[in-house]
Amino acid sequence: MNILVVGPSWVGDTIISQSLLKLLKRQHPDAAIDYLAPPWTLPLLARMPEVRRGILNPFGHGALRLGARSALGKTLRTQDYDHALVLPNSWKSALIPWVARIPHRTGFRG
Repeated sequence: MNILVVGPSWVGDTIISQSLLKLLKRQHPDAAIDYLAPPWTLPLLARMPEVRRGILNPFGHGALRLGARSALGKTLRTQDYDHALVLPNSWKSALIPWVARIPHRTGFRG
């Protein structure tokens, strides 16, 4: 199983999300978990054994950049993700997994 986690923009929230990553690995030991994150959280993710790969999310907080988000989603199609977990509560964050055609997407609808 290939899982994409769309992470939050904040360092503290990224640290807290490790509990979720541990649970995912416990439920799916063979899962490959990639984590889409802003540049300032990538060093944290590199130290989390549950994360196979940190993927740079270049979009600043509040930036729409619809064309660039769509392009990133298209590049992620090649990764064959089975499930996406969208942690931020925004439709912009959910757009990338949708464009990537990830069949199962889970997030909070506010």
